[in-house]
Amino acid sequence: MDKIFDLAKQKKSKQHQSLYAMTFGFVIVALLVAFLDSLVSYSAIIFVPFLVVPFFIAVQMMYLQLENEPFSSKLFYRIFRVGMSPMLRSSYRTIKNALFAILINFVLSSIILGIFYLIPNYHQFILDLFEVIQANYGDTLNDALNTFAKANLQQYNTVFYITNAISYGVSFMYFTYKMLHNALYALCKNAASLPNGKNQPIFNEVFSKYKKVYYKNYYKHQWYKVLLVPIFYTLGVLVAYFTDKLALSNWFGSSFAIIAIGILLPDLLGYQEQTYIYFFNELSSKNFINMQKIYSDLENNLDLTKEQHDALQNLLNQLKETVEEEKKKHKKEKDDNDNNKSNQD
Repeated sequence: MDKIFDLAKQKKSKQHQSLYAMTFGFVIVALLVAFLDSLVSYSAIIFVPFLVVPFFIAVQMMYLQLENEPFSSKLFYRIFRVGMSPMLRSSYRTIKNALFAILINFVLSSIILGIFYLIPNYHQFILDLFEVIQANYGDTLNDALNTFAKANLQQYNTVFYITNAISYGVSFMYFTYKMLHNALYALCKNAASLPNGKNQPIFNEVFSKYKKVYYKNYYKHQWYKVLLVPIFYTLGVLVAYFTDKLALSNWFGSSFAIIAIGILLPDLLGYQEQTYIYFFNELSSKNFINMQKIYSDLENNLDLTKEQHDALQNLLNQLKETVEEEKKKHKKEKDDNDNNKSNQD
């Protein structure tokens, strides 16, 4: 699968202007959502699944179309609206991953606060904090927490800075990983829409077989860019600490990480597209083999009339032609890319 990287690099070189323009747009949208979340706490829960992810889907789908149709804002907006549909979002498991990220944040926060509770210097602080939370609710809770924070400023900043940096950071990394991972999942699942049943057993077989190979090859070539995401997040959190902006540590961390995702994205999109084409060929071949087996079983076990036999044969021939056309198309694209590369050399 190493050749996939060469094909991805060739398309990236050819379509670099459109690719970088879309990536820049994605980064700006994601940064805007991060900024809004810093103004209105937890607003990202709404904006990420219903704005950031659909925008990412539009970038991915637009990139797939660049060989056939040049980039245009009108086409991109049309794809963006499709990306907002519940059916397409479900392929990316957006809501599920967002809920899991929130759960991870809550569990880690509880664990970290529990660890602080076991530290003698913070034991009484944690007890007092929970008393304030239990004694107040609604609008009075925010005022009570602010008063409590001012009275215990050093301990409050330490506890919440560390808790937020770790719990928010891990949940952010989880959601980012799943969004990028499910981009490949969704593409391959669409490829599996060839006639093999709603449960898509062939898709499950092929995806599980090649998923490990995909990640092994990807991390082999792009490990340093993958590491940029947690490294940039950590840098953002440290900037918040050294500039005494602890309340904005989440915003600094996520903003820096989004910039790292922007660096990672152009190569990732190309690699996922070429992997999708590779998977598609595997799925096509396996579907045709399965259809041949079904046809053979029907022919041997059923007393078919000549009309039924001809209908089955025509269906099999149509499927074979479809598979062969797709293979020729992908082979032609590969040959064209190889020729372009040779001419450049």
